[in-house]
Amino acid sequence: MTLEQLIYDQFPFVQCPLECGTGWMELIYKMCVEIDDLYFEVGEVPDLSIRQIKEKWGKLVVYHNSFYKCFDFIIDKYSELSKSTCEICGAEGKLIKDVYWVSVRCEDCR
Repeated sequence: MTLEQLIYDQFPFVQCPLECGTGWMELIYKMCVEIDDLYFEVGEVPDLSIRQIKEKWGKLVVYHNSFYKCFDFIIDKYSELSKSTCEICGAEGKLIKDVYWVSVRCEDCR
């Protein structure tokens, strides 16, 4: 089972395709674990539906339907981490700009 499949199986609030490279799957998984843990601490069923997860301007972007700021803090944390994580392999990377695209790549994946 791939990490992407595990995300869908374990976190029903993820209801969209993951529109980014496999290098960010671990970030997305950890983000979902934190969101799930938050619900476990509070003792409530998740009132969250993630509608889009994608790469935009070289960082992880997550769109959801909740107005609770606690989700935004978790999502912002992983969006920030994505800016230094290679989208291809998950290693430490740097933001690269070319003529048409901005992405994060490590030395090996450039």
